[in-house]
Amino acid sequence: LDADAPILGQQEFLNRVHPEDLKIVEAADTALISGQKSKSKSVFRIRHEDGHWVWVQSDTGVSARDAEGRPTEISGAHTDITAEKVARNKSLADSFRYKVLMEKSPAGAAVFGLDASLLECNRAFGRYLGYSRSEIIGMKLHKLVWFDNDPAEVQKKLDFYQGKTSEISFESVMICKDGRRKHAMISGTRLTNLDEQDTFLFQLLDITDKVISQKQKDMFLATISHELRTPLTTITGAVKLLNGGQIGALPEGAGHLLELAEKGVGRMTHLIDRLLVFKSLESGEVSYHLEPLDPLEIIEAVSATVELKEGQSFEYADAAASAPILVDGTHVQQVLIELLTNASKFSPQGAKITVSLAQEDDAVTISVSDEGEGVPEAFLEKLFGHFNQADSSDVRSVGGAGLGLALAKRMTEGMGGSIGYTAAASGGATFWIRFPIAPVAADQGAAG
Repeated sequence: LDADAPILGQQEFLNRVHPEDLKIVEAADTALISGQKSKSKSVFRIRHEDGHWVWVQSDTGVSARDAEGRPTEISGAHTDITAEKVARNKSLADSFRYKVLMEKSPAGAAVFGLDASLLECNRAFGRYLGYSRSEIIGMKLHKLVWFDNDPAEVQKKLDFYQGKTSEISFESVMICKDGRRKHAMISGTRLTNLDEQDTFLFQLLDITDKVISQKQKDMFLATISHELRTPLTTITGAVKLLNGGQIGALPEGAGHLLELAEKGVGRMTHLIDRLLVFKSLESGEVSYHLEPLDPLEIIEAVSATVELKEGQSFEYADAAASAPILVDGTHVQQVLIELLTNASKFSPQGAKITVSLAQEDDAVTISVSDEGEGVPEAFLEKLFGHFNQADSSDVRSVGGAGLGLALAKRMTEGMGGSIGYTAAASGGATFWIRFPIAPVAADQGAAG
């Protein structure tokens, strides 16, 4: 209100009070004047001279009465509390939204204080661990979470706790009330409340089934390695002895059948080897020795080892000399073999498979283009997934387990490179891999 404005008459004052608050003001005034209360304190809205509403706190009292007890003098103060009221209303609204989000969220949510004690949680969090709300509130974090001793993970959590990072995500093992352990994907955010106290909001998703499934898959692959590799090795040896003539001449027609058997056993052995490589890549058991290598020499070496269909050939476009790339020699050759074999598999007989080489500012890209039918748009998002085939029917024209591109992706990214797909100008598919250019050694730079 304008401090210099003339004092309003009582009726003018009441006319400016917000209609929803008028009863509050009138009730407070009546109680004061009648003597029911010695002080009158109320909060209401009043229209400002400019037309907007202002929150006011009124503190008044009777300072003098006549002989019959009727008030002759009333004094007090009106205080503008608009800023405080707006802030409080916002806080209440935020608190309401926060509680609704907490309770309605299907994910477990919990708030911990700086002392690692649980301050608040939703029902989903309690149900996940088997606790009632009264049981779990106040519990310490270390009683609910099995902490990882990996130095990198410990440092990541320490940085979050100390405020060096405001968000965090990690996988963890949770300890249930009955002693069982569950696996969770956890995301955390550092918050500051109205009292300027730091708290930690964590949300978790149950990934126990996913982890168990992964372990079962690993066991299955281990069983394949042990139970199938040994008999396949025996069969391969026996078929090769027969084909080599070491046990004498074979009946007419038997040689052709044994050649087919040897090829079939070879394909099975190759598939098992790829499955085991994929398992090693997924579990992080593969290590990479990065060194500067000439990409053109890698292409030429790999091309000579790939078996093509009848009439197919390689064509080298823009495969000029380029700077060395930083890669693992063995694994980058495996990646290229996968891409070249894939191109041959999906191209018709007599097709040309184009290999190109392009140097950019800080990287070299190797591209492999085929003359096949290309990749269906609906399959693009699954392109580099494992055990995926664009045509998964029993009568598909191209065989395979759908592991080649998945292996190529994991090995490429493991070496610090990237892999991708674009539709070829010819209508086929172009797969490319990109690796950083190897840094020039200090002595080489000085020599140059």
